[in-house]
Amino acid sequence: MLKKISNKKSTKLTTRINRRSNKTKNKRSVQKRRSVQKRRSVQKQRSVQKRRSVQKRRSVQKQRSVQKRRSVQTKRSVNLSTKKKTCMKNKVGLVMKEFKDKTLRSSSGQLVTNPKQGIAIALSVARKTCKI
Repeated sequence: MLKKISNKKSTKLTTRINRRSNKTKNKRSVQKRRSVQKRRSVQKQRSVQKRRSVQKRRSVQKQRSVQKRRSVQTKRSVNLSTKKKTCMKNKVGLVMKEFKDKTLRSSSGQLVTNPKQGIAIALSVARKTCKI
């Protein structure tokens, strides 16, 4: 800086220079604060985005697991082996023929006249005999 001289002009100059340097210091500190604030806000946004993405992933995984469970349940009921299918068809056909001929009897020995009861008996007999 300037050397202090006893006259007034020199003191004014030094004070002006000091003020300017203080202003630049203040500007720099403000800039630093702003950059820190920006970094923090960006970090917050990133953390929020990460949380959201994790939540989305979890929800998608839950949906997939539910879909898998459902598909497995339907596959079990639908994907019977062809041998079992043909066996069941044949058994149901035989029992329903008995029902048509009026020779089908229930477990108590009574003659079956209700068609719904005949179908129920046919399916249960097929299930019992066609365990492949």
